[in-house]
Amino acid sequence: MQGLAHMKIGAYIILTAAFIAGILASQAYAAVHSTFSSTTYNGGYEFPADVYSGVTGEAVARAAPGDHVQESQIEVYQNKVVLDVKDAIWAKFTPTHSMDPVLSSTANAIEVVPKSEADVKVGDIVAYKSEYADGIIIHRVISEGTDQLGTYYIVKGDNNPSPDPGKVRFDQIKSVVVGIIY
Repeated sequence: MQGLAHMKIGAYIILTAAFIAGILASQAYAAVHSTFSSTTYNGGYEFPADVYSGVTGEAVARAAPGDHVQESQIEVYQNKVVLDVKDAIWAKFTPTHSMDPVLSSTANAIEVVPKSEADVKVGDIVAYKSEYADGIIIHRVISEGTDQLGTYYIVKGDNNPSPDPGKVRFDQIKSVVVGIIY
């Protein structure tokens, strides 16, 4: 009889411990999930969670844009700056906030038309014509792949929770941002 009572007490202890462990695991999952699926507030700016880790507070590494303008192409004088960029295009941005804080409607950009697929790198900010939206979209290339139709790019606004729909082909890309002037 006494052995049966000890078994019941042991079962209750195991059940209670499992219940508490479940609650703690659920809370830990919720904390980690909210950290990586929402923005992080940091001194007046909101950063997408994929830029700053809410767990460590450190920047999360992402691909940087390609080095389209070499140091030898930049000359800084006391009264002017000269960029030796062939076939440059000047651009402004609409206030969609999809690329905040990198691009805003008050920024100016210098863009170039890529001549080949080699001119578009993961990390580049590109202006492209989408079959899913009107106008030109300016988002970052987050990956590159190849399928039966050739090379494609997956693009995403830095502030958007998911990539843009569809694969972007080289012929849709109108320009690559090579400089941002604030």
